[in-house]
Amino acid sequence: MPITISKNNEFAERLIANLREQRHARRSSSSSYAINHNDDERISVYEILPSNCLRKSYYARKRAEPATETAETIFYYVKGIATENIITRLANLGISQQMHEKEGIVGITDIIDNIKVIEIKDTTSGKRLDFYDNQFKGYLMHLLYYMVLTEKEKGILAINYSNKELVWHHKDEQGYSWFYRPPNPKPAAIESWEVHMPKDDPAREALWQQMMRRKEQLLQAVRTDDVTRLPRVRMRERNFKCSGCPFYDICMNKDDETEEALAMANDLDLLQVSGFIHHQISDCSHTG
Repeated sequence: MPITISKNNEFAERLIANLREQRHARRSSSSSYAINHNDDERISVYEILPSNCLRKSYYARKRAEPATETAETIFYYVKGIATENIITRLANLGISQQMHEKEGIVGITDIIDNIKVIEIKDTTSGKRLDFYDNQFKGYLMHLLYYMVLTEKEKGILAINYSNKELVWHHKDEQGYSWFYRPPNPKPAAIESWEVHMPKDDPAREALWQQMMRRKEQLLQAVRTDDVTRLPRVRMRERNFKCSGCPFYDICMNKDDETEEALAMANDLDLLQVSGFIHHQISDCSHTG
């Protein structure tokens, strides 16, 4: 009898189905944890990050998220988790995946020890990030929020670049972006940035007040079932942030937005405040 071979997606489809099930269970267990402890007002750091959308955080709590897992999302999810686990093991520092809570704000740090907290990010983008890049600022704010939450004065932001460098060239008439690889591209690498924030630095209090304000705004919307008090993503950022959002239609076409929410969308970016943060323009990172 000859050897036979045929394409069969059963295994791949099983992965997608199980990932969808695990994500649903994780969301359900998080809600159950809050209810069982008479504490249904715990908010995660991730939900209130300025780089994320408060309305999306609201919808994720209030509505069943449409099934969007595909073979591609499975790949990126598995790759991201695996990369984070490997980097954590190689670092061999402190405690990994530890939960912290302060006044109802909860966060799980990638690595933490007695003096510092480490946040690990993985990106498949070929673009190299710096302080002027919005994605980098989002990563930085995530680390700063954790430094405030854990009361650490030192933080490390580790960014894993999975691909060789790509440079954006132009956007065509169909709206597609085109990139090119330079003659001597930067290789795939891990880049790290060190952050110092003394415990008496006024920036720490400003960050905490922002965290609490965003937490209360989200909670008020959840309590009253009123998403209109939360801002949509600013117009100039929608192409990047709203693309592929499962709640796009209801957010943009069905639910309104109050004047208060419109004003909130233009809240001052703390990283743009003069003197709030000092960054070195020269390359102070470490790659390997």
